[in-house]
Amino acid sequence: MQSKIAEIQVGGSTQVEQGEARDLIVDALNSAKSAIQGGVLPGGGMAMYHASQLLKDGLPDQISDRSERIGAQILGQAMTEPLKQLIANKLGSAESAAHQVDKILQAGDLFTGLDISRMEVCDLMDRGIYDSYNVVKTILEDSISLAGMVITTECILVKEKSYTPLPLKHYQDRREVF
Repeated sequence: MQSKIAEIQVGGSTQVEQGEARDLIVDALNSAKSAIQGGVLPGGGMAMYHASQLLKDGLPDQISDRSERIGAQILGQAMTEPLKQLIANKLGSAESAAHQVDKILQAGDLFTGLDISRMEVCDLMDRGIYDSYNVVKTILEDSISLAGMVITTECILVKEKSYTPLPLKHYQDRREVF
């Protein structure tokens, strides 16, 4: 990432395609800006997985309060899940995911991870698989905030898991012109 200037021209057959392409490019640009500002970490959940290993014992030498130590352990466990879920989504089972995580950890390198698309253990930074530090930090902050809110709330409403997509006609009637 060298902070260079580029002009991007986007086209599409319909205004919907143009809007979708524009949104994808805006997302990519924002992601690149964030990476330039804050730096990058190995992607695919590996940075959080390695950080979770520091928290699994609850940092007993740094956190004296028992309840805070338990909170650190819970956070550490939660930080292992993105990597496991990515692999389970690709392979279809949690058991296969655990086997792949073991293969990754045998490499012993912080930058080694799994290229999900090829199912190969590799150096993630060399393959261009990375996450913006700012994005990972924001995800953790928001997740901790939400967990705290759920814990301190006496009642919570959860939407039903079943989801029926709206018909295409619904979206076609609501097109916006840019």
